[in-house]
Amino acid sequence: LACAEEGLGLFPLTNEDQCTSLLPIANRPLLSYQLNLLDRAKFSSVIVVTFKSFEGKIRRCIDNLFESHSQVGLQSAREMNVDLIALDEEKVQGTVDVLRLIKHK
Repeated sequence: LACAEEGLGLFPLTNEDQCTSLLPIANRPLLSYQLNLLDRAKFSSVIVVTFKSFEGKIRRCIDNLFESHSQVGLQSAREMNVDLIALDEEKVQGTVDVLRLIKHK
């Protein structure tokens, strides 16, 4: 999952401190819906890629989702391995760079 978009076109809902994956939709971050769908499809491992500037917020969001997994519909959240990778914004020019930088995963 790519969680690095600042969503400048969605300003003022997003800014350099808020990525689109954390936007609340029906009182839940967008990321929770994505992880829920992957969980329901029985994915055992997920790679979440973000920028270093969003790493703390994304990590807290993921941790909160796992702590309250029954409230957001995650059935087997404790069994799903979520690997968070934070990239340096200066090294990424686009999606191809993201894929190149995480190819070892």
